Amino acid sequence: MPSLFDITAAETRVNLDSQRRGEVSFTVTNTSGQPVRGLARIAPQGAASPAWFSIVGQAERLFSIAGAQQYTVQIAVPADVPAGTYIFRLDMIGVENPDEFFTEGPSVAFTLTDRPGPPPEPPQTQKGYITTVVGAVVGLLAGITAGIVLALILGVIVNQIFKDLAGVVAIGTLALGPWIGSSLGVYIALNTRSLNWPRETAGIFAAVVFAWTIVCFLLLALIFNILTGDTIRAILVLFVVLPLWLIAPGVIARGITLRWKTGAF
Repeated sequence: MPSLFDITAAETRVNLDSQRRGEVSFTVTNTSGQPVRGLARIAPQGAASPAWFSIVGQAERLFSIAGAQQYTVQIAVPADVPAGTYIFRLDMIGVENPDEFFTEGPSVAFTLTDRPGPPPEPPQTQKGYITTVVGAVVGLLAGITAGIVLALILGVIVNQIFKDLAGVVAIGTLALGPWIGSSLGVYIALNTRSLNWPRETAGIFAAVVFAWTIVCFLLLALIFNILTGDTIRAILVLFVVLPLWLIAPGVIARGITLRWKTGAF
């Protein structure tokens, strides 16, 4: 039969991955001396099945004079196919006269050696916001407890030597305990859940929670200066200021980290 095309394969043997998937490229050139429309067709050989192969993009294309186009064939072999070597071709057909114009491409082989391994684990989809907040709250409670105990111990020791410094030491310890504890809690929580960037998130959290605490103190002062009702004050503190103080730093710190590392929140 007259040949309208020249077909070359980028490689004649394809290495499939652990999931029995791969691809190979073919270059098809119009050698007819005139514009022609060609149709690519996969021709499995032997025990190979047509269902394993697919052509990327349009199989039928218009070729200019001496024009060349690239076809990519994707291979996906089911897990129950036995080991062995399988062969296929990419053939081209002249659309105007398919019975007369037909070109066979080179044979391409691939070998199946065993059953495919387990599929790869899906990419991490958890953003880590909830884990960050939970770690911060748990660490905060632990830090408060540790701060109280340490403040009592240091307060007694310092009070015996320098009475004027006892209060300063106690206040400083009570402030450092929650700050260090919540930051450490963020790191431990993210690291335990195997989420990305626990160290970066904890570092940003330490800076954010310090500034955010000042904001919350100012908000408390505003509430107590403007409002006179104790019930309203208590409601605002319990349901506005306290949740903001506990939740917002973790959300902000994790959001900054995700934006920094991935470009998205």
